[in-house]
Amino acid sequence: MVESDIQLTVSVVIPCFNAAKYLPEVLDSALAQSLKPFEIIVVDDGSQDNTGEVLKPYIKSSKIKYFYQENQGPGTARNLGISKSLGNLVAFCDADDIWLPQKLEKQIKLFSDPEVALVYSDMEMLGGNDSGKRFSKVFGVKSFHRGKVFDKLVKQNFIPNSSVVTRRRVVEDLGGFPRDKKFFSVEDYVCWLVIAKEHKIDFIPEVLVKYRMHDANISLQSKKQAYQKLTDVYTFLINRYGLLPIVLWKYLEYKAKILIWS
Repeated sequence: MVESDIQLTVSVVIPCFNAAKYLPEVLDSALAQSLKPFEIIVVDDGSQDNTGEVLKPYIKSSKIKYFYQENQGPGTARNLGISKSLGNLVAFCDADDIWLPQKLEKQIKLFSDPEVALVYSDMEMLGGNDSGKRFSKVFGVKSFHRGKVFDKLVKQNFIPNSSVVTRRRVVEDLGGFPRDKKFFSVEDYVCWLVIAKEHKIDFIPEVLVKYRMHDANISLQSKKQAYQKLTDVYTFLINRYGLLPIVLWKYLEYKAKILIWS
């Protein structure tokens, strides 16, 4: 029996850090899915706000499973959530984003292909000057891709984190999200690249997630910081897979950009 013959169940993993004011919306959007998740796992990454109080009603009613860790970053929090999950699929959502009601139902169908390891979708901005615009337009994503997408993904990250559903065994076997804090804010990109190197990716060409824009977005950083993060990503890939031409080219490109911005 192959995995495509087994009933697919979805574990939702939500890392959070000082996101108490947004958590009810994300949790309610996960609970309101037309395809009910098998479980919802919230990993509190050392929050110092009233996250615990906000989550109490959800914990008491057994609507979520709750785990706490000292602050180690969202990648480590997601890894903890994965290790506690029981579904054969894992869906990730950041604590300030919102899913549309048919997200999981539409994505799970694409896992009928046993070679597909990850499914993603487009998003819509929520809040800020770009509210209502598509992720692809705001972040300059020229096109989305499916199939064997590693080389294209090296050139640009077109996979929004809160849209991803992946096979649990795949992300576990490939080592999960990197734990090194230097990958903070790009740990999801590293994970998608490692999955894409080994497996097929698929895509729902619809907005299934609303991505909240606000001052606390960890993706908002200086160009020099962003370029350094990307060189760290490409160094990781070179150490893991050797001197792949596309990776080496991108590494050199961003090293040059760092020098220009220095």
